[in-house]
Amino acid sequence: MLNPQAIVLGGFFGAFADVLVRPVQEALDARPLTPDGRVEVSASALGLDAAAIGGADMALERVLADPLLAPILPAGASR
Repeated sequence: MLNPQAIVLGGFFGAFADVLVRPVQEALDARPLTPDGRVEVSASALGLDAAAIGGADMALERVLADPLLAPILPAGASR
């Protein structure tokens, strides 16, 4: 937040990347945060699903690290 090396435009901003990346990059280049640093601006490739993908990844991360954390349902039961 205080000294980023990259900014990724995602969600609705990513949908307009073709018109946003260049002006945002130019604005950041005109006002560098550090004398030797450049913030690279790009667009997310995940589109509007980025938040859902990130949430699912976080939820699955613990289970994939330790599959015994996942509840075992009795046969024929559903959630």
